[in-house]
Amino acid sequence: MSISLATEVQRTENIFHTDLGDRHVILLHADNDSYYELNEFGGRIWGLSSERVALGTMVDRLLEEFNVGRRECEAEVLKFVEGLIAEGMLGIA
Repeated sequence: MSISLATEVQRTENIFHTDLGDRHVILLHADNDSYYELNEFGGRIWGLSSERVALGTMVDRLLEEFNVGRRECEAEVLKFVEGLIAEGMLGIA
């Protein structure tokens, strides 16, 4: 599956999360009993995906909050979101 910055995503059901502070997040995928720990950057992506959001909008928000270049941010968001979609944690809206 190919996604772009125009792709809109949103969290899927059966994913439970807890905030550990400093934007670190633990996720539990209830369908397969898998746990995931997200760092600050991943935790913020998870937070932004609570509502339908275009990946380009997500990148713009992250650039305001993190000291990262646009190209690197875009590449990391696309890679991370592709992984979450593959795991069934995010869906294309």
